[in-house]
Amino acid sequence: MKEHIKIMYITAMELPTGYYFKLIYLLKIDWKDFILFYDGKKDILYVNKDKVTEEEVKGFQAVIEFEGPCLCDIDSPVNNILEHVYVKFGGSNYILLVKANQERQKERRIAKAAEEAPEIVGRIEKELIDGNISLEEVEHILCKVWSAGNKTERKTPDNMINYGTVYTFMFGYLLGKGKIGGIIGARKKNDV
Repeated sequence: MKEHIKIMYITAMELPTGYYFKLIYLLKIDWKDFILFYDGKKDILYVNKDKVTEEEVKGFQAVIEFEGPCLCDIDSPVNNILEHVYVKFGGSNYILLVKANQERQKERRIAKAAEEAPEIVGRIEKELIDGNISLEEVEHILCKVWSAGNKTERKTPDNMINYGTVYTFMFGYLLGKGKIGGIIGARKKNDV
């Protein structure tokens, strides 16, 4: 993902054909009322050059690229921009900007996870290869914890993992925090 999105100034008639369907049927925006459309795969913001000012486009860009956790918070540096969009261009365009920001935030999380995962996996592998933990004592507990989480039928935000995995992670988290230390007898193989 690039740091800055690309801006394409076009008229409603120049909007790529595939986006008309999304505007009209999914977002309920008449193509003649097209103000903006964000394509996350291409990282392009299409704006109607006949209906928005350069200052408004900079605002759209600021909202989409905003990295803070509270986009719509009253104290957010982009809140005034979002309010302006809602008042002048309507709720659908407001939602388009918020969803574009959410899409970029998700891409940032994915990129960060891809960056951090190899180091974490390396540490896990080292511990397993070095024999610093005996799976004999924890495998059944891990299985029961995972099964309990899986039975909840809850969904994670992006539905990438099941809740059994969440429970297993939380088990490790609580164990690491010392909140369930006495429950299991996990010990190093060398201590046997």
